Amino acid sequence: MTIKRLFVTILTAFIFCGFTTFAQSDTLSTSKRPKVGLVLSGGGAKGMAHIGVLKKLESVGLYPDYITGTSMGSIIGALYSIGYTIDELEDFAKNSNWLALMSNTLDTRYISINQKDDLGCYPLEFTFEGGKPVMSSGVIEGQNLSQFFSRLTWCTAGVNSFDDYPIPFRCYGVDILKGRLIEFKEGSLAQAIRGSMAIPLVFSPVLIENPSDTMLIVDGGVMHNFPVGDVIRMGADIVIGSYTGFEDEVKAADMSSTIKITSRVLMFGGVNDSKTQVDSVDYLISPDVKGVQPSDFLQADNIIKRGEDAADKIISDLKKLADSLNAIEPRKRPAPLVKHDSITISSVRIDGIDITDGENAYGIIDIADNQKVTVDMIEEAIIRLYSTLLYKSVNYRIETRPDGKIALIVTVKEKGQSQLDFGLYYDETYNIGFTVKYSRRSFWHKKYDAFVFANINQYPGIQAQISRNISRNNTLSLNSQAEYFLDFKNIYDKNKKLGDIKYRHFDWDVIGVSKAFGSHTKICASMFVEKFAEMVDHDSYSALPDTNSNHYYQAGLRLKMKHNSLDNNIYPKEGARWDIEVKGLPLSYKVVELPEDDSVCDRAGYLKIGTSFQYALTVPKLYTTFIPSASIGIGTNNMHFADQFFIGGFRDNMRYGQVSFAGMRLNQIGTHNFAMTGFTARIEPFRNVKRFELLKAVNFLVFSNAMTAYKSLSDIDIFNPTQFSLSSGAGVLVRTPIGPISLCYATDTYIDKECIYFSLGFNLPYLK
Repeated sequence: MTIKRLFVTILTAFIFCGFTTFAQSDTLSTSKRPKVGLVLSGGGAKGMAHIGVLKKLESVGLYPDYITGTSMGSIIGALYSIGYTIDELEDFAKNSNWLALMSNTLDTRYISINQKDDLGCYPLEFTFEGGKPVMSSGVIEGQNLSQFFSRLTWCTAGVNSFDDYPIPFRCYGVDILKGRLIEFKEGSLAQAIRGSMAIPLVFSPVLIENPSDTMLIVDGGVMHNFPVGDVIRMGADIVIGSYTGFEDEVKAADMSSTIKITSRVLMFGGVNDSKTQVDSVDYLISPDVKGVQPSDFLQADNIIKRGEDAADKIISDLKKLADSLNAIEPRKRPAPLVKHDSITISSVRIDGIDITDGENAYGIIDIADNQKVTVDMIEEAIIRLYSTLLYKSVNYRIETRPDGKIALIVTVKEKGQSQLDFGLYYDETYNIGFTVKYSRRSFWHKKYDAFVFANINQYPGIQAQISRNISRNNTLSLNSQAEYFLDFKNIYDKNKKLGDIKYRHFDWDVIGVSKAFGSHTKICASMFVEKFAEMVDHDSYSALPDTNSNHYYQAGLRLKMKHNSLDNNIYPKEGARWDIEVKGLPLSYKVVELPEDDSVCDRAGYLKIGTSFQYALTVPKLYTTFIPSASIGIGTNNMHFADQFFIGGFRDNMRYGQVSFAGMRLNQIGTHNFAMTGFTARIEPFRNVKRFELLKAVNFLVFSNAMTAYKSLSDIDIFNPTQFSLSSGAGVLVRTPIGPISLCYATDTYIDKECIYFSLGFNLPYLK
């Protein structure tokens, strides 16, 4: 027992005896109850032991008058200080989605429909800042965590000073710009605790810009992990400390990565400071958290229990303290802050806009001055802006001004003006290849964006797009797109390969309009011109006309509808995707190249309609995701060979006009008309290995032979086919950093021959 603790105990006992002896005298009105300060250390997930400590303090009737905390201690302390109950804190620790919170990922369902087509298909990403390429740092920006803290602390809107909380509170961070300790005592509580737990090398620092100062905040544990002296300065007479801090000695095997080594070195300053602070603690509680890593957030039950066990060791002393204090003046838990259903925002400001279109950003947020808003409305606005994928992070804070009005401050961290993405793939058809995507934001003008896609393999392709936003909320845009690629189509008579035709395709959507409806749906309409050049291989297929090549020139209108509410484009567990394309060609003609001369053959235009649908549904108890799907393609007369629907192949490595059908090789069937339905099951056989899945697919196909086409829509009779096929397949899917690896076996009743598919990574999905 320290000298101070002995003195405080004697003093408290003396006051207690004086109170019981002279209860009827005037000393009751003049006695002063000593103030209790609670100090909570950092420690990552270890800090959840503080909840167990708080539970035991409440069980004996001890309620702190002041709280200070650092890092995880700042989070627990902040929530308790504004009125969260022990049950609510336990729910926070046990039921929060820590895997999502501690990541940069955003559920695909929230991503803007304009950005979803190739989302997740490029493992390597470079941004260009100041003209220099910068690889992704891997540091967690904390987008999900910041939003989570803002929701948890919503009740502090309108309360600027931390002294005005039910329990006055302080937390601490380190400004790495000036190498100084920062005490947070007013302003945004969410921003304060996010800064206090910004562990270097793990989380990005928090930028705080004031009119008179700029700070870049990292974890307070770097310098001040156990703020005891601070709670004394706030007015505490008795200090209770919960310290989960630092293992003085670790095994060499535990220092297995650069991050672990550097993180330990960075915390030495805070550890040494903590050793000097401990001497001022009257009641020290040190939960045994050996074996618990700072990242073990999924062990909440175990960690909280360790906090309870540690407090139990001195529970009798804590009970005596509580009884003596409550005998002087009973103290109950202060009433929590009022939880507002809504607040009135007097003004909205977005900080950090430089490259991107500020007017567009305000339009996407769509919150007006003096508007009444709920926390859900603000979060939806933040997600809308973040889902444009223009920003590394989009955070907000509620700022209370001296006049009592409340402002919404949104802070964005822009990505570089340019971005370069790379992917690598291999499959049995196109062999090895690379995909590249170059994005240029604010191209020529802030309202213009440009994109270039390239597929580099033996059949390369390139696509360029320019779009201009013409609405304030990013829902309406003008665009133009040009595409050129080489490809081939095999020609089969059932299982017998007759030959192949190589061709070049050029397509230019001269001008188009795209309208987005929320995050899930958009409709695009455009005028286009198109050219197919077929190069005939006579040695392999003598049945084709004796010409060098056929050139098809076409012009028409294209209408597309895309709906995508999948939670993940690549490995969906829920949601739906539905695509429709209507291609009308009133103008079309063919040039036939003969050895000596050219001849022009007029051809009537045609109509082509294609649609596909898939739905994902997961049954958690079965560890299985079911994905039913359906596709239909219809084409009228005069559709040329290269523009038909080509059926066969497995999974997503499909190009324009190709339809996946397990049991057939890629392009095994070329047809004007088909209908297909089926389902795929993805099963996780090993509960702790989420990157390995078993696949099972069954499909049923009906189609017309390649020479059957309809003269007009009134002739359509797709369900009176000339051919049909039933297929089934099974395989494995492994998720890797460069994309999925799939190995599958399948067969069908039409070809009646086994097919084995192997693929790694992604081909060019935007050329579908």
